[in-house]
Amino acid sequence: MHYKKFLIIIFSFLAVFCVDINYSLAEAAHNLIIIHTNDVHGRLKPVDYDNKQDVGGFAARAKLIKKIKSQNKNVLVLDAGDIAQGTLFFKFFNGVPDVKLMSEVGYDAAELGNHEFDKGVSGVEKMVESAKFPFLCSNIRFLNNSKLQKKIKPYIIKDYNGFKVAIIGIIANDLKTLISNSQNLEVLDSVEITKNIVKEINSKVDLIVVLSHSGFEEDIKIAKAVPEINVIVGGHSHTFLKKPYQVFHGKTSTLIVQDGEFGINIGDLDLKFENKNIEKYNYNLILVDGTDKDNVFEKKIAKLYRKIYLQSNQKIGEIKVSFEGEPSTRKQLNKYGALINHSIKEKCPEAEIVFLNGGGIRSKKPWKAGAITLADVFEVYPFENLIVVADVKGSDLKSVLETSSRYFPESNAGLLQSLGLEYDVNMKEAPQIFSEDGLKIIKEGNKVSNIKINGKPLENDKYYKIAMNDFIFNGGNCYSQFKNAKNVRKTNIFVQNAIIDYIKKNSPVSVEVEDKINLY
Repeated sequence: MHYKKFLIIIFSFLAVFCVDINYSLAEAAHNLIIIHTNDVHGRLKPVDYDNKQDVGGFAARAKLIKKIKSQNKNVLVLDAGDIAQGTLFFKFFNGVPDVKLMSEVGYDAAELGNHEFDKGVSGVEKMVESAKFPFLCSNIRFLNNSKLQKKIKPYIIKDYNGFKVAIIGIIANDLKTLISNSQNLEVLDSVEITKNIVKEINSKVDLIVVLSHSGFEEDIKIAKAVPEINVIVGGHSHTFLKKPYQVFHGKTSTLIVQDGEFGINIGDLDLKFENKNIEKYNYNLILVDGTDKDNVFEKKIAKLYRKIYLQSNQKIGEIKVSFEGEPSTRKQLNKYGALINHSIKEKCPEAEIVFLNGGGIRSKKPWKAGAITLADVFEVYPFENLIVVADVKGSDLKSVLETSSRYFPESNAGLLQSLGLEYDVNMKEAPQIFSEDGLKIIKEGNKVSNIKINGKPLENDKYYKIAMNDFIFNGGNCYSQFKNAKNVRKTNIFVQNAIIDYIKKNSPVSVEVEDKINLY
């Protein structure tokens, strides 16, 4: 009897002791909330998106972010790049108001995106200098601009009350194929750079976050290669992740988050962690109600908009047919591509073929039959590219089409919208293989055949006059073949202006897809 009482006392003591231990561990665990955006592309005002009206807009995002920050401690606010390019705001203001507004709402850091370079390195400088938060990027080197190199940090360490968080910035390894005038940039391998930084800082911090503008698939590779990473806040691929994607490393994992595009959502990741591992998390992908706005920010944005309203809403012409329901310009030929290529052809009638990269066509709001404004044109084609005309050898043209076709049937920003072509694509044949940086063809593809230029079969040794934008001519989207071109004529005609002139001259415009890509 006394023995049983003794055991009861001992077990009671142990139970209390265990509760105390668990309570102490719970107290020791740290909490952090990560609020994140990516690929906003200049959407300062609410948009209509995927049958939803008035979603997003900076004033509404700001209200949500301010509310979360006011109700919680230890909040980290991040953006994963491509902040401003995509609307008339960028054309007029070069992204400066965007980063100033982000500074006011309290962003802690942003990663450079490839579209931060759309106004050149000088455009990057303006945005970086206007921000009160640091821009990050660890794997890029500005070869002739040491001042900018110093301002863009490879990583930062945020010191919260009781714990430290490292945020490392990385950009896509193939950046040089995504931007123009990249000769003064060096892009280093993101995995190797991240490994080196993690080795340097791991003992100094409690949590490691990578802020990545590399795309979802690349983020998975990085997470697998560097298991010490706790969270990757991603961008570039415009991926909607309703919940974090987990890459497991035995008993631990890396969480990958991304909120889609255009600021219609913000991501809200609530973490509890200890001993460098995430013990528990909760995630919300919050749809931003564009009608529920912060009044202060709304007034600032309205003031900006008034400066461009009269010009941007100027009617330039009409279209006869609706562009609603058009297939993605990254998956197949469509009317937007046909319209733009006809616009280029009218400026360069000597061209036998016209090319446009599908990723250059951006608007998610389809054109309806009726009036077209300047704003409509700039939303569909926001890039300030010039038209180039060059003679390209038939064998190089075949290789160009292999590059364009290598991802079928998957989405591909480099898919060429064309004018003057018909060709077959064998889905079972091997595609082109590129180096990791996208600058070299390692192995030629064999998917494309039966190429016809304006009805006539391709001749490998013949030169064909091709009009295109300067982005793909300079190697964008992996089109290195154009470096072999002859009789290059760089016009002073912007693609945007060609579209405007074409609509004005031919209004009301009716356009259909004439080229054919035969998949089998």
